[in-house]
Amino acid sequence: MNITKADILLLIDSEAGHIYPTLLIASQLRDEGYTVVYTGLEADCPIVESKGFAYYNMFSLSKTEATHKKDHFGFLVSDAIDEFMQALRPKIILQSSFMVLEGLILHYKYQIPLLTYCSYFLEKTKDTKSIVRELLGNACVYRFMQLSGDTPQKLLALIREKNKSASSLADLALPVKNAPIIFLYPEELQIHQRKRDEAICFAGPGILEATNKEAFDIDSLLPKGKKLIFLSMGSQIKKYPEKTQKVFETAVKSMQAPEMDDYHLFITTGGNQVAFLKEHSSSERVTVFDWLPQKEVLQHASLAVVHGGLGTLKETIYYGVPTIIIPMGRDQMDNALRIQHHHLGKIIDVEKIHASYVSKTLLEVLNDTEITENVSRMCHLFKQQNAQKTALQFVEKHLKNAVEITHENI
Repeated sequence: MNITKADILLLIDSEAGHIYPTLLIASQLRDEGYTVVYTGLEADCPIVESKGFAYYNMFSLSKTEATHKKDHFGFLVSDAIDEFMQALRPKIILQSSFMVLEGLILHYKYQIPLLTYCSYFLEKTKDTKSIVRELLGNACVYRFMQLSGDTPQKLLALIREKNKSASSLADLALPVKNAPIIFLYPEELQIHQRKRDEAICFAGPGILEATNKEAFDIDSLLPKGKKLIFLSMGSQIKKYPEKTQKVFETAVKSMQAPEMDDYHLFITTGGNQVAFLKEHSSSERVTVFDWLPQKEVLQHASLAVVHGGLGTLKETIYYGVPTIIIPMGRDQMDNALRIQHHHLGKIIDVEKIHASYVSKTLLEVLNDTEITENVSRMCHLFKQQNAQKTALQFVEKHLKNAVEITHENI
């Protein structure tokens, strides 16, 4: 395998929504002459590779028999990737908050400084620093407690060799707890304001601008004189098929209200339920697509109806679009409550959804001048922050203090 020496090793989890926000930071670092390499547990990562970054699957880094995710902790503790790490020689590891135990192992083995990036809200109180560090440290300990076989003993031996003063599992997780943190969203989306801390960076929205604007012809899709409402449930369609089908069907019915005559609804389904929807959507006010370029569509939308993933919410604000959120699960309700708290949109309860409720809420948001003004203000702020390269400067500061891997570290 031909390995290029890297300045930054980006250790990612497999969730697409957690990967996209890293691309702007990685691109800015590359523009400044740094080499960024991605690694993770998946066989490949088209999202990363499409932007011209090298991606290495951990299990392809040696000739060992480790081929499953369940093997990877023992795999990392062994000498399986020593040759790869010596060739790569990163100065710093930028790890996903979902990969903290993996990052901790690499830190102890090769003495590489850690930075953590977080692509979802962890702040629950004004003391952001303390609560986040406790959560990340506890995540390390929890995942360690789930290890089986002889991996825990081997990992403890490795860590104690490097950190002889550690007297508890919590002590062993200190490099993660003390690592600088990059939040991949603007601080203004927080509910609680925090004290300034040099070890915490709010990177802004992290939006990579749409690249194929000319290829997207809105005039050929949107009826003349109509205002666009965009509806997408993202990846939730596969996870919650019955709920999303109910959302789509109800949205189609809601567009039949006389008050919706000035609007046209685009529904994008990700290739799911398209045939059913097209068969049951006789409204001239609705067009169903299996896929649309979301960033390009948002630049023409008057309103977006989404599930509440943080990545999509950042895009709606960045392009100045008021939002209605229909949370399905995970962190979506927390995200939705923040949007509502800042008066950037409203929430619809999927369990109580019906056509008149939807059309009423659509019109309320479309005609709410406070929401329109708040979205416009936040949009301006997002675009300012996106251009400031705050995360780039934060990473560069820590790169200056980093030391390359040497043979002595392996």
